[in-house]
Amino acid sequence: MAKRSVFRDTWKDYFSFSRRERRGIFVLLIIILFQVGFLIYLEYFPSKSPPLDFSKFEKEVNDFYASLDTSGEEESQQRDFKNNEQYASSIPVRKIELFDFNPNNLSSDDWQRLGFSEKQVKVIKNYESKGGRFRSKEDVKKMFCITEKDYNRIEPFINIPIAKSENTEVVKKKFERPPLLIDIGIADSSELEKLRGIGPSFAKRISVYREKLGGFIRKEQLHEVWGFTDSLYESLLPNICLNDTSNIRKINLNTADFKELNNHPYIGYKLSGIICNYRKQHNGFKSSEEIKRIPLVNDELYSKLAPYLKVE
Repeated sequence: MAKRSVFRDTWKDYFSFSRRERRGIFVLLIIILFQVGFLIYLEYFPSKSPPLDFSKFEKEVNDFYASLDTSGEEESQQRDFKNNEQYASSIPVRKIELFDFNPNNLSSDDWQRLGFSEKQVKVIKNYESKGGRFRSKEDVKKMFCITEKDYNRIEPFINIPIAKSENTEVVKKKFERPPLLIDIGIADSSELEKLRGIGPSFAKRISVYREKLGGFIRKEQLHEVWGFTDSLYESLLPNICLNDTSNIRKINLNTADFKELNNHPYIGYKLSGIICNYRKQHNGFKSSEEIKRIPLVNDELYSKLAPYLKVE
């Protein structure tokens, strides 16, 4: 009895609804009945509106396909000459004369003597009028108006002269520009910009650095310009030179003030102060080599500085 009571209570929970739930179910049933009734109405009382007329649309489609059939003159020619294998057999029987010929600027009569129809000759002449030329036998074979059978018939007689190459070297040298060569020791910014990879800002940097140094004494000093890469330097080597280094501006160790020393890229602020103090303590420099007594000046730095130093 206890089990039957539990079973009855479970089903009672499933099929018992509150007042609000019963109201919702009632509204849902009304909506369902309305939908079913509407579908039944449509089935037994169809719409009385007239059927759609597609005749105008069909006419436009037919006109469009008709226009496609009359467009594309060149495609029509290709269909006539390449795709229609019956074309060759439809050519009227004529006397064919084979002879050695150059297809470039060959007259229409000679093309017809070779066995080509007026329509084929017209296509060939149209090709020539647009600047087309036959540079080899394969160019003749590529003409869509010439069938493979026609080409095999005339191929042994095609004779296209090889273009003469006489005086080629003379003409080539006449129009060849002399190789670009820029002297980086004296070139201004506008000349430096002619070098490949050197723009206005790069050219200005080179000029400013050269002025600070007092002039270039080696082409390798371009590496010291900010942003100058090894690959750029290697690419410029064939186009740069350094012909004259006699006009290098030198610094007099006994008279140059701190500012002049400091402005030189190889000296800088700290070494400038030491040079000025050394000069006071030793009553000046007796030779430019004496600068090597200063601890900061090693052999490598001295070899770079020496061309820019003098003692008077």
